[in-house]
Amino acid sequence: MIAGLLGVDLRIEQVPVDTYLAEHPEATPFLCHRIYSMARLHPIGVTPPDTTRSAGLALHVASLTTADGA
Repeated sequence: MIAGLLGVDLRIEQVPVDTYLAEHPEATPFLCHRIYSMARLHPIGVTPPDTTRSAGLALHVASLTTADGA
């Protein structure tokens, strides 16, 4: 999705986590699982945002690539 928003071809290079971590120990907080579902939030009274992943990424990419973020 991000490559599409940037208008570039996607190039993926697989790097084993243990190799990357050995070379970049400062990245430890970022090498973890992410939240893939917010379904368990509803029963406890939390309403997650209704922004779609694609819309959220488009807004984020725009904020990083334009002067005014629009």
